[in-house]
Amino acid sequence: MAELKKDKCRYLEENGEQCQNQPKDGRNLCEDHLGVADRHTEVYRSVTDHFRQDLREFFSRSNFFLIAEAALLSAFYAIQTKLISPPDEVNLGDLWGNKALALAGLLLTAIWLLVSCSSAYWIRRWRKEVKTVSEKLSNISSYKKVEKVGCWTDLLRPEHITVLLPLLFLGLWAFALFKVLC
Repeated sequence: MAELKKDKCRYLEENGEQCQNQPKDGRNLCEDHLGVADRHTEVYRSVTDHFRQDLREFFSRSNFFLIAEAALLSAFYAIQTKLISPPDEVNLGDLWGNKALALAGLLLTAIWLLVSCSSAYWIRRWRKEVKTVSEKLSNISSYKKVEKVGCWTDLLRPEHITVLLPLLFLGLWAFALFKVLC
C-alpha cells in the first residue's frame, strides 16, 4: 500500500488510489467524503468490536474447559490414590469409576481442543479483517505495525499458547488411561 499524500483527501477509492481532491477539514477529507468517513468509522468500530468479543469468548471458553478439566483430574487423582491403598480395600466400583473419569477427561479434552482450534481460526480471520479495515480506513496503522512481528513471536500470542493447553491435558489423560488399563 502506497504512502498517503498529506495535501490530498485521505479517502481511498475502490481501485485503491487516494482521492485527489483537496481536504476541507481537520480529518483530511474532501467535501465528497466527509459523510463516508463517519460510515467507515462505524464499520471500523464494528469490526474491532467483533474481534474483541471473539477474544473474550475464546478465553471464557478456555477458562471453563480448564476448570472442568482440573475438577476431573482432581477426582481421578483422589480415586487413584485410594486405589493405591492396601489391596484388600480396593473397590471394583472405584476402578471402573476411574476408567470412566479417564475416558470422560479424554473426550472433554478432545472437544476442548476442537473448540480452541476453531476459535483460534476465527480470531485469526477477524484479526486479519481488522488489519485490512485499519489500513483502508485510517492513517493510523497501529494494527499493521503490531502484525509485522515475526512468525516466532506470533506463536507466543496468548491465544496460541492457550490452544496448546488442551494438548497437555490430552497427554495427561492418555497417560492416566494407560495407567488405569494396564
